[in-house]
Amino acid sequence: MCLIVCAFTFTMGWGQEQRNAIKTSFLSPLFGSLSFGHEHVLSSNVGFEGRLGLIGIGTPAFTNNTSGVYLKVGTKFYLEKNREDLMDGAYIKPEANISMVYGKTGFFDTGAARRQYALAFLINFGKQHVVAHAFTIDYYMGFGYAISESGYWYSHMALGREFPLALSMGMTIGVPF
Repeated sequence: MCLIVCAFTFTMGWGQEQRNAIKTSFLSPLFGSLSFGHEHVLSSNVGFEGRLGLIGIGTPAFTNNTSGVYLKVGTKFYLEKNREDLMDGAYIKPEANISMVYGKTGFFDTGAARRQYALAFLINFGKQHVVAHAFTIDYYMGFGYAISESGYWYSHMALGREFPLALSMGMTIGVPF
């Protein structure tokens, strides 16, 4: 196993500055979706990240026969100046989320399935680790403004139009290159 990991990291440019990573929210199928993303480091303290999620894949208790897609895009501002790796460290990430869902968005939604849209603007606080230049672990949580009905939108949780708070949290793993 060690030989495979060493060979993989050598071919991916061990010791070079890795500016890209392909990521997945590996726990997202437990919550009814599957997401894949890409991060690109623009400069020493700024990176751009986008993620596409497919709704309706995963645990049936959360999917409610729901399908759809979501998109998350944001710019990471790394807070630490002297980092061992360009993609390593604490960050703040302003992010825009849009979700397009067909079905029911709440656990207690008893109405008919319908097409719904949600938009949220969040500020995420997180920390990303690059382990042995072979993979990344990123965990974050954030809050912001939601433009939607209340419910679980797979990219974020919205508390409703009367109190338009959006909440988000998650964990991703990835492969830098």
